[in-house]
Amino acid sequence: MACGLRVDRPMYSRAGVTLVELMVVLAVLGVMASVVLLSWPPDRSRPAGQAPATDSIAVLRNRALQSGRPVAGVVTIGGFKSAIIALPDGRIVGPERLGVSPLTGRKIDAQAPAR
Repeated sequence: MACGLRVDRPMYSRAGVTLVELMVVLAVLGVMASVVLLSWPPDRSRPAGQAPATDSIAVLRNRALQSGRPVAGVVTIGGFKSAIIALPDGRIVGPERLGVSPLTGRKIDAQAPAR
């Protein structure tokens, strides 16, 4: 090696990814996630007629909790209008035919034993 020529090691490809490759992969994943979320079926856990009534009950309950005073309102379920009162402690007072839990939106079974 006295002649001044340098012998280099063979070129190895570098392992890893570039920032551009990483950004492209993230963009593709984002597009795929948005397509999946937009094609997801809507929540069918509550019947269509119950959603507005339970939303109204929740609004009345929140107003009563925030103001510290009872709040009265009218909700329509199954074509029947029912007057309800939301108390400051979070309870809802109304006729039995209301039949919907204000917290979960699920139908209350009057025949089921209390837990």
